[in-house]
Amino acid sequence: NLILLDGVTVYNVSHLFGFLSLFPSDAVKTVDLIKGDFPARYSGRLSSVIDIKLRDGNKDQLLVDYTIGLLSSKITIEGPIEKSKSSFIVTARRSFADLLAKPFQQNKSNQLNYFFYDGIAKMNFLLPKKKSLSLSLYMGKDDFLNAANEAQRNDNGTFAGNTKSLSGLVWGNATVALRYSVIKSSSLSIAHSLSYSSYNYNSAYTNQFKDENGDEDLAKNFSFQFKSKVQEVSWRSEADWFVTDNLLLKFGAGVRNNKFNPAGSLLRYNQSGVQQT
Repeated sequence: NLILLDGVTVYNVSHLFGFLSLFPSDAVKTVDLIKGDFPARYSGRLSSVIDIKLRDGNKDQLLVDYTIGLLSSKITIEGPIEKSKSSFIVTARRSFADLLAKPFQQNKSNQLNYFFYDGIAKMNFLLPKKKSLSLSLYMGKDDFLNAANEAQRNDNGTFAGNTKSLSGLVWGNATVALRYSVIKSSSLSIAHSLSYSSYNYNSAYTNQFKDENGDEDLAKNFSFQFKSKVQEVSWRSEADWFVTDNLLLKFGAGVRNNKFNPAGSLLRYNQSGVQQT
């Protein structure tokens, strides 16, 4: 599947393990779903294309809208930079599940914490001679943490120490898109875009043991970390040519550079007080 946000590839499109959308609805202008027979400009994908366009913001007046909910709260601010010529829109959203759950988990040996946030900003400028310039940005992150404390006992049932473990998952996207458009004539328009996209995934586990005296036992401590990352930089030039009222030709060219780090792991443990990696 290809997911595009203002022409930029997004690699993970969900919050809360798939229950919530990655994109705040207040910032979305249009969504186009193509389930088959993709135009060549979308290139090699097998399943579907979802092309999402962001709103430009209000060019005439300043508007503020906010929503407070149990799952998440958000605020949207939009308005003119220069009236009738340029505009901006900013949308920010955060969940408060971690704050709401905190009072119910006090003094518990096992604690779960999860939150996400995202933000979208876009500026749009109308330039002389039928030209326009826009800059859009997106950033989002999910953070899941599980903390556990477990008492360890000897074979005879006496207290031997305490084990504290932390496990977590963190993933997030970031995109930047700069677009410059020119209307050459009533039948020809050209657009150039430069974009950057990144997706990061990180999982980690840490184990710490303290004996009955509260002293740390280095031989029983260890930590593990797994990282994955995708980065993309692309340049595209596209043109729309209305040959006749019934014939539209789309053509262009593009260059894309991808960097994949699919798996990187790090293990740290201590044996006889010596750290191994």
